[in-house]
Amino acid sequence: GEPDVQNPIATAWDARGRMWVAENYTYAESAKRFDLSLRDRVIILEDANHDGRAEKRKVFADDVQMLSSVALGRGGVWLMAPPQLLFIPDADGDDIPDGPPQVMLDGFTVSRSNYHNFANGLRFGPDGWLYGRCGHSCPGRLGVPGTPDAQRVPIDGGIWRFHPQRKIVEVLCHGTTNPWGHDWDRNGELFFTNSVNGHLWH
Repeated sequence: GEPDVQNPIATAWDARGRMWVAENYTYAESAKRFDLSLRDRVIILEDANHDGRAEKRKVFADDVQMLSSVALGRGGVWLMAPPQLLFIPDADGDDIPDGPPQVMLDGFTVSRSNYHNFANGLRFGPDGWLYGRCGHSCPGRLGVPGTPDAQRVPIDGGIWRFHPQRKIVEVLCHGTTNPWGHDWDRNGELFFTNSVNGHLWH
């Protein structure tokens, strides 16, 4: 609860049972879209005595903007902050960034109208790829920084994935409006929810 957690937009759990919360302060009313005089942040909450209430709270990062998601793995913390996918290294797991955020992908757009459809939903899949979602009103052309436009991968509402070691980005599907929630079943089959046109996709 407030004031320990404010403006949460996404959460993730680490192997120690701690909750990582992406707090978004920059998302604003439609006339402004984003208030870039503010900064978003990632906090860590820990329930050390397992009584259901966090006794420890730590700020991991507070220098990002337009933050929509957080994921953990591969030696650090992954943040969706359109137009970029960021990686903050923390190889020793001491909850202190080893350096500034690194841009792993770019090309995610944020539209002028339905800006709430922007890219979100980072989560590692059972295949080791990092998955995410992007709404139809915020189409993009994805690639690692410096990728020529002709070699970029288009996305227009759907699910995408990125391989952290091979630096490859793929788009799995297009055609949805605003995907916002995905998971895998015990067989590794991917399902996701979507608003407006149909609500559960496989």
